[in-house]
Amino acid sequence: MRSIKELLQILLDNTKKKFKKGCRGLCSVTVELHIHRIITYDEYNELLGYVESNMPSNYALHEWHRPGVWGWEPGNVTPRLKWLLEQIKLK
Repeated sequence: MRSIKELLQILLDNTKKKFKKGCRGLCSVTVELHIHRIITYDEYNELLGYVESNMPSNYALHEWHRPGVWGWEPGNVTPRLKWLLEQIKLK
């Protein structure tokens, strides 16, 4: 399995184009990466867990499936890209 830093880089590399194709958040981009076999199932779980655990504080993990609960404004790619760059630098 690839490191979390490598997985975050893959997420960063794919986020902008996936948003152009209709994704509205990092979690949906992560799902797309798994569906299209860019990352394995184990890597998907690792990456999604990392994103969920490290999102901004306005994200509520226990409310994950409630509409309207996001780490950032739905569909706004810029703060997500910035966050990914910050997370990669931390690793």
